Amino acid sequence: MSRVVWLGDAMKRRFENAVRKGLAQTGRDCVATAKDLVHKDTTTLQGSIQVRGPYKIPSGYVLLWGSFDVNYAKYQEMLPPARGGKAYLRPAADKHYPELTDNIKRFHDHG
Repeated sequence: MSRVVWLGDAMKRRFENAVRKGLAQTGRDCVATAKDLVHKDTTTLQGSIQVRGPYKIPSGYVLLWGSFDVNYAKYQEMLPPARGGKAYLRPAADKHYPELTDNIKRFHDHG
C-alpha cells in the first residue's frame, strides 16, 4: 500500500512568498541604483524614487517603482544629455531586472 501526502497548498504559498520577496528585493535594488545615478541639484528628485508593493492582483503580483510626485522626473529621464537629461530609471532596470529570477529562486530556496 502506498500513501500520497498532498503538500501543494504549502508549496504554492512558499512560491508566492518567494515571488513577493523577489519582486520586493529587485525593486529595492532598482531604487538604490536609480538614486545613485540621478542628477542631484537638490535631493527632491532623488527622494521621490521609491518602491511600492508588491501588490496582489488577480493574475499574480505587481510592483511599482520609480519617481513619484515629481513632475520634472520624466524630463530628466527622457531628455538627451545635451538638453539636460540623464537617464536613471532605465539603467537601474537594465541592471536589476535580469536578477529577478535569481532573487525569486534565492527566497524560495532559503526563505
